[in-house]
Amino acid sequence: MRDLWQLFCAHDATLVEINPLAITRGGKLIALDAKVTLDGNAAFHHPEWAAYETDADERERCAAEAGINYVSLNGDIGVLGNGAGMVMSTLDLIAEAGGAAADFLDVGGGAREARIAAALDLILADERVRALCVTIFAASRAATRSPTPW
Repeated sequence: MRDLWQLFCAHDATLVEINPLAITRGGKLIALDAKVTLDGNAAFHHPEWAAYETDADERERCAAEAGINYVSLNGDIGVLGNGAGMVMSTLDLIAEAGGAAADFLDVGGGAREARIAAALDLILADERVRALCVTIFAASRAATRSPTPW
C-alpha cells in the first residue's frame, strides 16, 4: 500500500488500481492487472511522459473529451453500461458465451440523455460493431422517493 501511495504521489496520478490482486499458496501478493491514470494537467512536471504517448483511437479521444470512459477492443459486440464493475461483468459474460466485445464503455452513474447519445454514437462509429449490449442499472423515480423531478 505504501508503494502504491508513493507511486500515486510521485507521478501525479489520479488513479492507481490493482484489480485483481491474487494471493499465492505461499502468501505472496501478485497484481494480475493494474490501471494507472495520470493527471494530464501535470504533464509539464513530467517530460518523460512524452515517451509513452501513443496515437489513441479517435473514438477514445472523443470519449475522453466527453467525459466517457471508453476503450476500443477487438470484438464485434458493442457494450454500453453504467459503472466499471457492471461493464467488466458484461465483458466477462460475453466472453463466456463465446462472443467478443468491441469496446469497454462506461457512461457512469446518473448519465443523462446527452451522454447516453454520445456513447451510442461512439460505439456505432465502429464499423466492426454488429450487435449492441446495454447494461444500465437505475432506480425508478418512485423507488428514490425524490421530491424533485428528474
